[in-house]
Amino acid sequence: MAAPTLVSTATTYAADTSGNSITLARPTGVQTGDFLVAALRTMGSNSTDDFALAGWTRRGYVFIPNDSAGRVLGLYTHPVTDAATEPASYVFTKTVADTRRVGAMVAFRGVDLANPVAGQSLGWTTTGNVVNTHAFSVDTTDETLIVYVWGNEVIAPNVAAPTVTPPGSTALANVQSTIGTSVTRSTIWFGTEPNASTAPGTKSLTWPSVAGPSAAAFVLRGIAAPPEPVDGFRSVAQMPARKGATW
Repeated sequence: MAAPTLVSTATTYAADTSGNSITLARPTGVQTGDFLVAALRTMGSNSTDDFALAGWTRRGYVFIPNDSAGRVLGLYTHPVTDAATEPASYVFTKTVADTRRVGAMVAFRGVDLANPVAGQSLGWTTTGNVVNTHAFSVDTTDETLIVYVWGNEVIAPNVAAPTVTPPGSTALANVQSTIGTSVTRSTIWFGTEPNASTAPGTKSLTWPSVAGPSAAAFVLRGIAAPPEPVDGFRSVAQMPARKGATW
């Protein structure tokens, strides 16, 4: 089995005015059979509902309303079963309006669309036991790909880039609000990491300053590779009979 691969650059969104939606353009080059992943965050700590969009599934921890520690942070997935019918952009909405909404979306290829997630991050309680370090496990020893997002309200002087990211990880996006940064700036760091055979355990990311940190993660399962050809055939069943010989 081969691990899924990234096939797009991130489309991103950042807004500061009050609103209840995030619109992300469809990544370029999306084909039938691809798997879209969106990372979304808003700074509202008293939101009574989560972002939602028909055809998309929230992954990782179960959303807990009114979680002042976790804010609203989520990873959302969507299988592309027919690229010709996909919209040019996707609008995720929630009932309660918030300021400083940020998001990013990428496309992966080689994901097992029938059973895409091999493991996902643990949930948290409203006491906020999820901060900069997050633990999760996988249920397979096949090659997989870890996908994770950290969110934070970066306080002045608003240095939005993390100082430490997980070893071996690749940043897909570091999205931050751009207006009203005299006090805080909403930001998310979105990344991946290959996982060859064992449970990844605990991962951590460090911001230069932190307020309302949160994290979520899951592990993408790849597609089993076809068997190697034998005498040019994919299976014994495909081989013609040979006189006086057995397979």
